[in-house]
Amino acid sequence: LLEERTPFRVVEMGAGSGQLGYDINQCVRSNELGIEPPTWRRWTAAFEYVIMERSPALAKRQRERGLRVVSGDAQSVASCQPVLSALAASPACTGLGARGSPECVVKDRGTPEAGASVVISNELLDAFAPVKLRLSLYGAVNVTDCNSWQEVRLVHAIPLQELHAIAVLLGHSEESFSTLVSSLHSYTDAVFCGMANSTVGEEARKRVAPGASCLSIALGLGELLNHVDLGVPAASHNMRLRLRKDAKFWSRLREIVDNLEVELRDAVVLPRDTYRQLRHQLRDAPAVEVQFLTASLTYLMPVTVSQARCDDLSWWFTSHKSRIERLVRFYRSLGYPAVHLVVRPGERNFIELVDCLLGPSGGYKLSIDYGAAFEALGHSLSIDPRNDGIFVPPIPHELMQGLPECHNYWPKCAGAIDWTTFVDFTNLAAAGELFGWRTLFYGPQSQLEHVSAYNISVKGRSYTVPGYGVLAQSWASRHVRSWYGRETLASDKETGGWVQRWTSFKVLLLQKPAQLQKTSLQSVARNPILFPTWHLDTEGVDSCWHYDPTTVPLSDWIPRQGKGDARKALETLTDDINNKLGRDYSLAYEEAQLAVRMVDWLVATGGCESLRPRRVASLLGSSG
Repeated sequence: LLEERTPFRVVEMGAGSGQLGYDINQCVRSNELGIEPPTWRRWTAAFEYVIMERSPALAKRQRERGLRVVSGDAQSVASCQPVLSALAASPACTGLGARGSPECVVKDRGTPEAGASVVISNELLDAFAPVKLRLSLYGAVNVTDCNSWQEVRLVHAIPLQELHAIAVLLGHSEESFSTLVSSLHSYTDAVFCGMANSTVGEEARKRVAPGASCLSIALGLGELLNHVDLGVPAASHNMRLRLRKDAKFWSRLREIVDNLEVELRDAVVLPRDTYRQLRHQLRDAPAVEVQFLTASLTYLMPVTVSQARCDDLSWWFTSHKSRIERLVRFYRSLGYPAVHLVVRPGERNFIELVDCLLGPSGGYKLSIDYGAAFEALGHSLSIDPRNDGIFVPPIPHELMQGLPECHNYWPKCAGAIDWTTFVDFTNLAAAGELFGWRTLFYGPQSQLEHVSAYNISVKGRSYTVPGYGVLAQSWASRHVRSWYGRETLASDKETGGWVQRWTSFKVLLLQKPAQLQKTSLQSVARNPILFPTWHLDTEGVDSCWHYDPTTVPLSDWIPRQGKGDARKALETLTDDINNKLGRDYSLAYEEAQLAVRMVDWLVATGGCESLRPRRVASLLGSSG
């Protein structure tokens, strides 16, 4: 599809142990795809592979596998220059005859001769720092106005007695500890008394127990926003009115603040920089770190979005306007007070970096990760306001020994265990659109395979890529079986024997067209993946689908009832229907993949004749 580009340069970002890069190199060098010899010889002569890695420890492991590695940050366009320099330092550019050769010259951006052809990432995007946003649904909502949003941040606090014990174990003097405590008290009073002394805070103070701290009042008001049954507005004048007139409202606040007063007795808040400095010092004292994690208290707090954050996200508000508005209508009709979403600001920078590497001749970006589309993730977050989009994956029991319980609340073990978030593939595609890219394919990773041969003609030259499949080449472990559709559980007792598949591993293939293609009316996006793409927007759901298994079941079931109102649809939701939804949508997710695999197998075993109606009816009706 790249018309035998020479050199054919692949850049992998965030390669982990380097296993994927090693396997790809082996596949190409050993012709494991079985490509016809003349084509394979040209391809392997042109093929080059470079890894961009931020972690020195992982870079060392990758080099030990014989891979070329350059240091760089996938969330910064400043990494473009080092990667281009690494590409230009290929073995082909080492001799005297390479001087001045276009493919060996480094410029500010990729060139047709010296840029990358393909950029790939596997389980990289989920490591980008997430930001949780809250959009109040009270009154008129302008989804593109940053002032309509709040950012949900973490507040770390710790009792002074516990902090003192940790400071002693770290070797801090009493004088330095006293100075630290003074600055922490000043910070806590300045930030949280500022909130508690606002007009809303003053009204709240009248309703809580006398002597309640500024910290408890501020955190209590923030926690109140998560109580969906109260329908809490974010607007200050409405909050004041509810605090004056609504007994249920202020009684709930008083209960929350009373509990916080007990939890936060003699506690101070650790500013972000102080928290990070402490955690850095605790790296070399794991036992003390566990003591710190057990003693510390972490809360979620909605705050005004800073101007710098607004500037970073202005493109995001605009790109997803229609999708956010659909979520607003859905949850407003159900009486929810807010919509919650997670965005990774680094994703746009990541796409800008790839755009720089690919250069004017274009190329492809392949992303593999677990995640879903924008609206599916919005539903999963908005249903439960306390869900911040971060979860703790399964961790061996021995690694959790000594740590506080944190599977249900990750901040309790932040920095001591792995945590992750689901990737928003819609957002990645939207970032690509800013640079004129095309989305060629989105769907389950199993659809990267073609058991049937792939035949293509480019500028009069014909190519055949023989079929291949992981299942045919490896032991059918539970992970290999899950690749093909059905999630294999460790026990049938888990989640009633079914799982929600909508967050499973997906593939997103984006194309940066060559500059000439962008201006040509005849340009056609050539797709290396023949199978039908899934949708990245609910407006694009295939009309043949009876379910949309790519999203949260109930969020798809409600509008399919045709009631026009979400509440009326919910009135028809019986216990039997609700109990079946999870299993039905899980099976539909599997069947959507297995249908593709079946068509692929039919073509591989009998050619396109196998797809003629009479032949298909014969095969499906057979007992074999």
